[in-house]
Amino acid sequence: MSYHVVRGTWGLKDRLMNQRKAFTVPELLAVVAIIIIIISMLLPALGKAKEHAKVSVCLSNQHQLAIAWRGYANENGSRIIGAHTARPNHDWVVNTAPPVNPANETEQAIRNGTLWPFINDLDTYKCPSDPRGTYLRTYSMNNYVGGAGWYVNSVLRSGRFRQPSQTMVFIEEPDPRGYNWGSWVIYPKNHANASQWIDWAASYHYGKACTLSFLDGRSELWTWEDSRTPLIQSFYANHPGSKDLQRLQDVYNPGE
Repeated sequence: MSYHVVRGTWGLKDRLMNQRKAFTVPELLAVVAIIIIIISMLLPALGKAKEHAKVSVCLSNQHQLAIAWRGYANENGSRIIGAHTARPNHDWVVNTAPPVNPANETEQAIRNGTLWPFINDLDTYKCPSDPRGTYLRTYSMNNYVGGAGWYVNSVLRSGRFRQPSQTMVFIEEPDPRGYNWGSWVIYPKNHANASQWIDWAASYHYGKACTLSFLDGRSELWTWEDSRTPLIQSFYANHPGSKDLQRLQDVYNPGE
């Protein structure tokens, strides 16, 4: 008799333990809620990590373009590459078609450029944060560095820059026509319209930052201080007192 009692007691305990192994509906809902909270906490961090990675790629692109620019000058007796985009056998990109639609931005225009033998990877010409999916080129060249000479006397030899380490060579440009047809141009500091932009700079990174590179090969991420800068949508925006514009003018044609 005692033997059967013991077996019956253990059988009851087993049943109770098996019942406790299953989650109740409230417990499942609590677990799901915790998982949702954790995911919501992680998503912003993942987004920031993704953008950090894009910034790193863009800075690398800028650095490679600047190094390629120096390589061209070294192999051509200090004669620098052209900053315009229409002169065959001279400009870094050669595209004679005006940027009236995305179809005019072609791989061939980049391949025709004199920079292509030094950096023949199409991905290097575009920032991964550039939202214009149909366009192939994010970066533009400083007009002062071998451009057509709008409002400045463009330098044509690498040894003639007064402050090469402080002279910008490439910058991200959100040209509203699509791709830039020509050089990146602003009024120099001593100009009567110095408080007015001509072209402007992108804000592709974190909504308020832009990459640029310099003649010595380094690249930098600049965060805009003036709240007006990321809002520019057209040429010749007038921004009196803009620290961002003044800062770019400092590296546009320094020493001139």
